[in-house]
Amino acid sequence: MKRIIFISSFLFILTSSLYSQKIEFSDFDLEENLPNWIMIEINDLKINKKLKVDRHLNPYYLESDFNGDNHLDIALFVINLDNNKKGILIIHGETLETKLIGAGDTFGNGGDDFSWLKVWKIYRAKVAFETTFTQDFDIAGSKEIQLKNIAISIAPSEGTYNLIVWNGNEYKWIHTGD
Repeated sequence: MKRIIFISSFLFILTSSLYSQKIEFSDFDLEENLPNWIMIEINDLKINKKLKVDRHLNPYYLESDFNGDNHLDIALFVINLDNNKKGILIIHGETLETKLIGAGDTFGNGGDDFSWLKVWKIYRAKVAFETTFTQDFDIAGSKEIQLKNIAISIAPSEGTYNLIVWNGNEYKWIHTGD
């Protein structure tokens, strides 16, 4: 019986450590300057990767209702400590569900490393114009898209903006420039 309890305890500790990493902060002030609602919850997040908040972007977090559930969500610019790739961690405020974009996971045309990202901001317009392409990947034009939710607008220092938007099930990339 003791052996079964020991093995069960060992497996619980092992799986807990594999699937519930904590977000690291390089500086105390990064964590302290987060909104109060997320500071209370940040240690309860279930994240399966070792992430560290990066102060590479200004601001280093965005706060809005990205998934349309009438609760504030937060987006943090992060580094995956296993591969040093950068990305965006979105935390849904109501459920504390996390969505990692980039940081080792390919997302849209942004790739798996968002080191190129220099500008991000909240996009509140209800309409966006998605660039359309021919089969040869030449620009064909653009089509109007109705947005139900607030999006995150991202860009390199000099380049076109693209959008990250929740479609009701997942985050999608909308290419909005040439």
